[in-house]
Amino acid sequence: MPHPTWAVHAILVSIAFTSVEAQDSWVYTVTPGGAADPVDQLKTWSSFPTCASGREQSPIDILVEDVAEAPTLDGAIKTMLEKVPILPINTGHGFQVHETSPDHAKYVSAGPGGQFVKQTTEAYKGHSYILNQKYNFYQVHWHTPSENTINGEFFPLEAHFVHQLDDGAYLGKESLVGTLSHLAVIGVMYELSDECDPDLDLFWDAFPIDSSKARMAPSEVAVNFNDMLEDIVKDGFYHWDGSLTTPPCTEGVSWNLMKQRLKVCQRQVSRLQEALGNSQQGVTVNNRVVQPLYQRVVVGTTTISKAPQYKAATYFLAPLVLVLAFSLAALLYRGLSSNDAQVLLENNAQSPDASHVRRVHVRKSLSIPARP
Repeated sequence: MPHPTWAVHAILVSIAFTSVEAQDSWVYTVTPGGAADPVDQLKTWSSFPTCASGREQSPIDILVEDVAEAPTLDGAIKTMLEKVPILPINTGHGFQVHETSPDHAKYVSAGPGGQFVKQTTEAYKGHSYILNQKYNFYQVHWHTPSENTINGEFFPLEAHFVHQLDDGAYLGKESLVGTLSHLAVIGVMYELSDECDPDLDLFWDAFPIDSSKARMAPSEVAVNFNDMLEDIVKDGFYHWDGSLTTPPCTEGVSWNLMKQRLKVCQRQVSRLQEALGNSQQGVTVNNRVVQPLYQRVVVGTTTISKAPQYKAATYFLAPLVLVLAFSLAALLYRGLSSNDAQVLLENNAQSPDASHVRRVHVRKSLSIPARP
């Protein structure tokens, strides 16, 4: 059972947010129950210039047949996330675990609840090696329907695991923490299923259903997101350079979308849609429309997902096969069994012309006519 004071903490934190956070003016669409609208997004996101003028914007549509295979990407992502207490947040634009706003300090002054926000926000949550560089994990959030599409197909849910380049790998003089610089996203698609995702069920109902009443819900639940990622990263991913999918649409984000998908049930999708409807005047979607690719190229891992194991087996078997082949060829050339060898030795001992006997014996064994 959750600690009885957590509800009070959540109320205190939500009050702090209400007092310091202005209402967002940008929308996904102005039509309740409608799909994401490019015109509405262009109008309401226009105060963020990069959203309209950027040439490396996300999300995108991935045409699989146009993806350039890059063997150097094979095994280039490894997740090492930690099991930590989570902070479920209803941002008003979706469900998010952990607070990563550069202004989070404004939200930690509301008593014990604020202290929980501070602790979970500043706690180390693990890291991932993305394209062989170390990125610290900061937060994960979900979109419905998916923002990225594959061959024009939407999925009911998409998760974005947001990371930032580790300061130790950054050559700049100042810390990256609290900025929108050098970000990387690991994206995961969900397919609709009769089975609900068991990992989401650990915390999905903890998100406040109405952000106007409570934005955060401090929880004693500890989740290891590595359980969700470590297996699917082995099946490869698509990579491209993109941006944030919400204002200010900052570019320079390393996008990495997993090829393997997870399962999600309608109950889980519906809960996010309900929360969105409550905070977005009846709008139940939170996906930015697909952006032009321009001159970018989407690259991907090779199609053989188990390439390392396959190659290792090949490297071991190939020499063995060659050795066996040479051995067999040598035996056929000799045409000698153990009995043949014994007869040959006896004949050699009795014959004054051992070399002649050897030539005749070998040719008879191989059915080769002997020279006179």
